[in-house]
Amino acid sequence: MDDLSWLLSGKPPQPTKQSKPPVKDDKDAVASVIDDELSKLGYPSTARLSILGDVGRENNWDRNTIFKGHPDPKNQAYNRGIISWQGDRRAKLDNHLKKEGVLGRNDDDELRGMTRFMDTELKAEYPDVYQTLRNARNTAEASKALRKYIKYVPTAPYNTPD
Repeated sequence: MDDLSWLLSGKPPQPTKQSKPPVKDDKDAVASVIDDELSKLGYPSTARLSILGDVGRENNWDRNTIFKGHPDPKNQAYNRGIISWQGDRRAKLDNHLKKEGVLGRNDDDELRGMTRFMDTELKAEYPDVYQTLRNARNTAEASKALRKYIKYVPTAPYNTPD
């Protein structure tokens, strides 16, 4: 059967052992892993979408930026992780990941560990934000709450398109 004949028959070709599954863009994979972990932790879609938007804004879904870190454009502090933790918060993140056995793996398990750390930090140190995220009726409410948790300057030159 040639490549297009299946359209006429209505039966798509069966994969062979040599076929490879389609590969998602890695940035999509980062978002999928974080979204899956947030879902497992019980976050509603409004909160997940808002968190994912901030993760993308923080690091452009780039694994190197997430795992290796980058300097904060405002204070030049070293940031690392899905929401660019720095200072004591970054040290707490690293300790959490070390306890989970995923620190430095630079893989999906470490992304999940970062997501679990965020959940733990929200519950313990930002309970008002956590409750708002859990009960947000829309993404605007969730995003407004996240501004109290994810510290960033929303104006230029710090947050401008790449």
